[in-house]
Amino acid sequence: MPCKSTARCTASWISQCGTTPICHTTWSPSSATERVVKMADIEMSQFLEQWLEDVKSISVDLTPKDQAEITKAGAKVMAERLTDVTNAKHRSHHNDKTYGHAADHISYMAKDVDGETNGLSTVGWDNHYHAMNMMRLNDGYRGHPGDHFVTNLQQDKATSEAVLRAESDKYQELINDKKGDDD
Repeated sequence: MPCKSTARCTASWISQCGTTPICHTTWSPSSATERVVKMADIEMSQFLEQWLEDVKSISVDLTPKDQAEITKAGAKVMAERLTDVTNAKHRSHHNDKTYGHAADHISYMAKDVDGETNGLSTVGWDNHYHAMNMMRLNDGYRGHPGDHFVTNLQQDKATSEAVLRAESDKYQELINDKKGDDD
């Protein structure tokens, strides 16, 4: 489906329309002259300053709440992967009525470990009993070598890419929302 806009053809049309950019502008000598006159009214330095302000407003001025939303999207992906790995490597048939199983208690929050909203997100076990047991299984202890399942997951390239992809998607969503607010 071609773009319906009759404005100038830009690369952003690809993301807006989902197709390659197709211009449907009509050209005439008078319209070309009008464009040249409009461009002549704005100095290049003014244009670049305005462009820089636009870029800064949508990318640099992210609040800690916005940053936390972005990292929370990545934390969600990490929590899902951690749940899968914990189930695969450490799921037991023991039915603990008090604590349950560690893989069922993995959570994430859009705060740091101290509970402050500063743009960070945290993934982990929601009670100390599971957190300590999983730390021992990951790192090992006297007579029992660790299997490093958490460390390996953190260093896994596919996991890192999935987390970054989720964060990138959320970032683009926030950028598009901010662009929409300014229009």
